[in-house]
Amino acid sequence: MFTSDDGKITCFKYRAENGFGGTNREWAAFSPAGGQNEGPALKIICRDKGMKNVTDVAVPLIKLLT
Repeated sequence: MFTSDDGKITCFKYRAENGFGGTNREWAAFSPAGGQNEGPALKIICRDKGMKNVTDVAVPLIKLLT
């Protein structure tokens, strides 16, 4: 999970099962304007060096919610 400095953009890298039983790795991004999980701009934004890795903080919080 990655977030921008101002916290307005959040990106997740996740694994999803496709229709053939294989696993795909995908990105999803969320901002005040909405969410997106496809398109070339998404990967550019999520891989930006300005994005902060917050996985270590986010995973325990997500587990509390599930």
